[in-house]
Formats: sequence, structure tokens, C-alpha cells
Amino acid sequence: MDRRKSYISKIGIGTAQFGMDYGINNRSGKVSEGEVYKILTYALEVGIDLLDTASSYGKAEVVLGSFDDIDRFKIISKFLDNEEPELSLKKSLKRLNVKNIYALLAHRFESIKDNSVLDKLKDLKRKGLVKKIGASLYYPYELEYILKNSIDIDLIQVPYNVFDRRFEKYFPVLKEKGIEIHTRSAFLQGLFFIKSENLHSWFDSVKDKIKLIQEYADKKGVELSKLLLVWVLRNDFVDKVIIGVDSYEQFLSNIDLNDEVFELVDFLDDFSVNDEKIIVPSLWRLK
Repeated sequence: MDRRKSYISKIGIGTAQFGMDYGINNRSGKVSEGEVYKILTYALEVGIDLLDTASSYGKAEVVLGSFDDIDRFKIISKFLDNEEPELSLKKSLKRLNVKNIYALLAHRFESIKDNSVLDKLKDLKRKGLVKKIGASLYYPYELEYILKNSIDIDLIQVPYNVFDRRFEKYFPVLKEKGIEIHTRSAFLQGLFFIKSENLHSWFDSVKDKIKLIQEYADKKGVELSKLLLVWVLRNDFVDKVIIGVDSYEQFLSNIDLNDEVFELVDFLDDFSVNDEKIIVPSLWRLK
């Protein structure tokens, strides 16, 4: 398999935009059902077979469940900390119109600190309703707790991008333990695409970095989204890279990778940002 195909096969589709408006730079709003079907059809054609969704993503699961070939995808869903895992899963299975899914994740780390919840997730595996269980994480201390207490999970999803490299040092350890690594937020909810003059003052500390990255992409004549995506995809420890999709055209553009992009991404290696107020969207105060 050539590099382009192997990288594309590592992409998973984040479906938040299929059920609600999502992302700081999303001006087109929720993706229409017709667009969703086009995106999913093309994804299967090019070897993308993983969908990341959640019970909290509006009607995303309902839209996915109305797609004729939905059972050809590996589906990951998530439950909130106030939800009973099995009840949440059964509702998701009904909405998705499938008998089982690839993985069920705790949307919040606190859920799997509860042994009774973990036991319930393991029971869902035994019943064949899910293949893998795990958690969506936001902070390294959460992963440290999991590793220190040998919490038995199969998959973790973490933010990882040019700015946010907090989890990177744990990747080899996770791989040794056989834990699947999925990353999200390659575009930091679209922050990297906002022109410096339009950036909120909250981001003043990284305004110059964002401008430098944008100017580099312009100078080299490549789309910034491809640079940012390939930078994450090239990490051999990462199993899947979840990307959000605002439209069919945007999806086609993002996955149209070429050899030139592969040769340019090294430039992005030195842009790490340690300020969580910048790299954790839930901490943004933009009003």
C-alpha cells in the first residue's frame, strides 16, 4: 500500500457536524443529510471505514442510521457520565440501525474511574454488542490515572495537533499495552484557519504562530488543512485520526493528499503550545 492510501485509511470521520453546528470556524452549519450520504459513500470508496459519533451529537446517529451501507463502517459511540452504558448503547444501536458497534467510549474520564461502570462496559463486550471499550480523554492526568491503576480498556481518544502535543510522550507506552490510539482535533476546531486580523484577543499569544503557519502553506502552495492532517497521520503510533467534516467538498479536499505535502510537514514540528487555555477548546472564553 502506498503512503497516500495508508494515510487515508487511518482517517476516521467525526460526525458532530452531522447532528449540530460545531467548530469555531464552521460557517456552513449542520451538514445536510444528502451531503452526509455523499460523504459516507465516497469514504467507503477510498478505504475510510471508521465513524466517530455520540449520543450527545444531536441527531447524528439517526442520520447515520438512515444510510443504506452503515453496517460497512466501524462505529464508535460515546455515553455521558449521567447515562447508564447499556441503556445508552441500546438507544444508539436503535438510532444507528445496527446490531453492534466497534467501540463504546466514556465521554468523560470520570465514568471509568467507577469500577461498576467499567464492569458494565466489559459485560457489553462479552455480549458481543461492542468489540472495544475505552474513554475520550482531555487531560494527561486522566491517562496517567488509567495507566497507574491498570484500568483495563482497549481504546483511548485524545486531542493531538501541531499545538497540542501533551499526550505524545504516552503513545509508546499505550502501544506496548496494546491500547488503540485515536486522535481528534487535528485542526483545533478550525482555529488554525482563522486569519490573524479576525482572531479573538483570547488567542493573542499564538497569533504570530498561526500567521506563520498560514504563510508557510501559502508560500508552498499547499492547503493548510492537508499539512495539519498529514502532520498527525504520519505518527506511526496513531491508529486513527478523527476529522470533522463541514461539507462534501471540504472532505474531498482534505483527503486529497499528494507527495508534496508529505515533504513539507517537518516545518510544523516546532509549534507546540503548552498553554491549556489555548489548546483546550472547553476553556476558551470568547464572549
